[in-house]
Amino acid sequence: MKIHNAAIVPLTNKFDGTAENMHMFLKNIKDRGQSFGWDNILAIPDEEGKTRNLIDQYGLITLNSIRAHATVYEAAQGRDAQNATQMYMFLYASISEETKLSILSDSGDYTVETDGQLVPNGPLFLKTIIRTSTVDTRSTVFHIRENLNSLDTYMASVTYNIQLFNQYVKGQTEALSARGETSSDLLINLFSAYAAVPDKKFVEQIERQKDKFDDGEDVTVKTLMQVALIRYKDRKRSGLWQAPSAEEEQIIALTAQVKGLQTKKHGASSKSAKEKKLESTKTPRRNDDPKYAWKLVAPKPGEPTTKEWNKKTYHFCTNHKAWCLHNQTDCTLGDNPQPKTSGEDKHERGAKQKLSLTTVLQTLIDDNGGYSEDESEDSEEE
Repeated sequence: MKIHNAAIVPLTNKFDGTAENMHMFLKNIKDRGQSFGWDNILAIPDEEGKTRNLIDQYGLITLNSIRAHATVYEAAQGRDAQNATQMYMFLYASISEETKLSILSDSGDYTVETDGQLVPNGPLFLKTIIRTSTVDTRSTVFHIRENLNSLDTYMASVTYNIQLFNQYVKGQTEALSARGETSSDLLINLFSAYAAVPDKKFVEQIERQKDKFDDGEDVTVKTLMQVALIRYKDRKRSGLWQAPSAEEEQIIALTAQVKGLQTKKHGASSKSAKEKKLESTKTPRRNDDPKYAWKLVAPKPGEPTTKEWNKKTYHFCTNHKAWCLHNQTDCTLGDNPQPKTSGEDKHERGAKQKLSLTTVLQTLIDDNGGYSEDESEDSEEE
């Protein structure tokens, strides 16, 4: 009685009837069966005389084969019949209410007639649960293969959680194996999926395994998944999982500096706009104002066309007819600017394309670093 009561204790997490959780559900059944001697009732002889394990090869075993096997030991009323009852009670208590509702209408599929009575049978009940939770058609194998060929997409969907990813892969491969099929491209698909993880050190470890494989060493799906999981847990434990590299950290820092400079420049521009608005309400500035009148006084013949004023260098511009901060050759008012040739444009475009992101950001910082509000005000005065 103690053995019986221990055997029918339900699972803590009840099976919800979904194909995604089938892998763990079957594993728990297998563990319970090994603990309480359910091996005989799970070993199903088929029409060809081959014996298959119901949990591992459920896709290759028909309901009729299970029923034929069950009819024999149920009629004998021995230990196997008791185990079949234990298994049924365990399964019934370990599935959700929604799953029960979807199965109870098929009671004829999981009962065996013994001495004029219909007795629920554990293996038949398991086959009914599996049949309800998964669609066993020709397209099922095709769908599983498609899933295994799109592992990089699934990797991103679980936000690069290697533990969840590995569980998914095991579930898909076991579902394929249960139908008598295998995947010859699984190892290559795994390499591709692991290489898509945004963790430089993790990817380096995977690349080393790929190099071993290319050199002819025996790298299996199992060993690759174990290496990936160990590396993931180690970096997760140390807080380094998906941590940015030194170059990425530099880019992040430089990007922050550029944003800061842009904010500062935008603030200065806004301030200048406000000043303009205030100045527009005041009496217009006269050209003879001592603060600005000197800018309109042209140098006499022979006098220098460059002068220092308020710690800034001014040049007399004949286009503006005033002292300005820009050189005469840089003036945009006249015809001085010389357009660059198409060859020069192409050369500059090629050079820019070769710049790394870090260099571009640093260039932006250097350019913005020379900006000052005083210069903005002087330009406004021009």
